[in-house]
Amino acid sequence: MKTLMLIIFMIATNYSYSQDVAITIDDSPMASSLKFNGSQRANKIISALKKHKIKSVFFSNSSKFVEDEQRQRLIKYSNAGHYIANHTHSHNHASQLGADKYILDIQEAEGKLSFLKTYEKWFRFPFLDEGKDHNTRDQIFNWLEINNYKIGYVTIDTFDWYINSLYQTALSDNKKIDYKKLKESYVKYILDCSKIFQEKSLLIYKTPIKHTLLIHENDLTALFLDDMISAYKKLGWNVIDPKIAIEQPAFQVKLNTLKNNDGLIIAKESLTNPKAQTIELNSYDYKYLDSEFQFLR
Repeated sequence: MKTLMLIIFMIATNYSYSQDVAITIDDSPMASSLKFNGSQRANKIISALKKHKIKSVFFSNSSKFVEDEQRQRLIKYSNAGHYIANHTHSHNHASQLGADKYILDIQEAEGKLSFLKTYEKWFRFPFLDEGKDHNTRDQIFNWLEINNYKIGYVTIDTFDWYINSLYQTALSDNKKIDYKKLKESYVKYILDCSKIFQEKSLLIYKTPIKHTLLIHENDLTALFLDDMISAYKKLGWNVIDPKIAIEQPAFQVKLNTLKNNDGLIIAKESLTNPKAQTIELNSYDYKYLDSEFQFLR
């Protein structure tokens, strides 16, 4: 009966409450590609965000300051009003580095990123990997808490990085690309992920939360961010300031679980369901993505 009532609640409220999502962008500044150099990519991303009058946050790796252009790109994002946040210096796994080296990596990134005027003490674990055991995880979380960092949790995870890898291979193979089909397939994929994670979050939280979409500073974001935001709005989603999402009560937690690689919603579910797993979603299957984007192969 409770399950039936919850299903009825979800159907009845599907269009009656605000579905809020913040755009969060990882791994900046990424290297130039065959499609865009770094500056061109940044200009397109900034233009799309400006058109829709929204802010984003760039979780950044300071080891990528190989060239001055990459450093200048983060300055450009910051000057445009977007947040810069800590994604470690070297983008390694916490489970591989261990707590002490990992904390030093966070500190190094802070030292190199904090000069930016929009730097926020928000932290996102690369690969969403919080450590191989509870001791490692607790040491890192305790350091973050003492140093006033908030966790930039992910509630809508995507494999946009894998789709982008298919796209980059197509470029290097000089394949003729149907950009209209790529746009439609990419935007549909993002919306499918968003819908399923949003529905899953209602089952877990019993109330709407403010979502954080994880995408990357890659060519697909540069090409289709405008279309993606427009599609969200058409479906009634509100694209919000990341500060609102990251500082919401639902994010002010330290869940006692190592089930973290799929984002906050699955991590929370795992506290009561040991079999919690990645959303039952074809979009999390490489064979499915290879099929959906086979025109890139």
